[in-house]
Amino acid sequence: LTGQLWRALILLNSLSEKDSNTLLFTNTHLEKLSSQLINEPLPSSSSSSIIALTLLELISSNQLFSTTFWYTILKQEFQSELYLFCTRISFLINNTEEDYFDKFIELLKINLSSFNSNIRLLSLYILSSFISNKINQNHIILNCLQCEQCPLNVYEYRTKIIYLQKLSIDFILLNNQSSLFHLSMYYLLGILCSNFTPLWTISIELLGSYGNKAIEYIGHQYFWSIINEKFQLIKQHNELKLIEQINDKLINEYIENLNKKNHDNEINEQSIDYIQYRINLFQILNYFPHECEQKIKIIFPIIFEFFSDNELRRINARQSCPVN
Repeated sequence: LTGQLWRALILLNSLSEKDSNTLLFTNTHLEKLSSQLINEPLPSSSSSSIIALTLLELISSNQLFSTTFWYTILKQEFQSELYLFCTRISFLINNTEEDYFDKFIELLKINLSSFNSNIRLLSLYILSSFISNKINQNHIILNCLQCEQCPLNVYEYRTKIIYLQKLSIDFILLNNQSSLFHLSMYYLLGILCSNFTPLWTISIELLGSYGNKAIEYIGHQYFWSIINEKFQLIKQHNELKLIEQINDKLINEYIENLNKKNHDNEINEQSIDYIQYRINLFQILNYFPHECEQKIKIIFPIIFEFFSDNELRRINARQSCPVN
């Protein structure tokens, strides 16, 4: 579908409440729209963003979309803030299907370690929608959500630490949630990228303890695949397109408003120090040296790349310095 068609749908639906003579967006239209989005790949770039905004407009007009629909959409765009936001709003209005809880966990778990705090927050909101008993504040997902909701500034630092402490091994085992250890591990790896030094120590200590005790619950192979995944992401970060280039003025305006900070004293998470993040990952390994010895085939290339990159930076720095 072209961007012009989606713009027309937005306009049609926006005017439907103001003009009684305007045709309503019927269930038949909705079924055809849903079927096309599910059965065909979503377009990229600005057209995809237009689709997301159209869905948001339809949701605001009380159009219902099933949990199956959103799962299918997010399978293609699980790291899109707009589609995550649409899913979040839809789940606020309509009840979710509990059978999809495990599927959404598998789909969104990697988002919990995202370097983008908005993606982490929206993913946690979506997963929390499947938890019927919100009174149980000791659920791992709810603890991660409360931690992420807490502003990243010096005034709320102690509160954030309290929520992080609830991700300790002893606390999780006390609440019989060992099957969700991998989710807290993903989230802690996401927090570790925060541009806020006081959070690094407790995050590193918790992740280090996971390598000693929780690894039996997570699984040795799975644990190392998560760690290696973050190292590889750092290696390739220069090649990643972190900000989608969109030419559409409507979408640009939306994204600009979305990225505005509500408080001047909040930390700017966009300035991620990838070198420091990799150093933090190495510090985690110090907590379980015996486990590292058994995974030397994984660790050695990572260490070699680290020193190679550092040496390359030194050479480039010397070459860029003017010779007197």
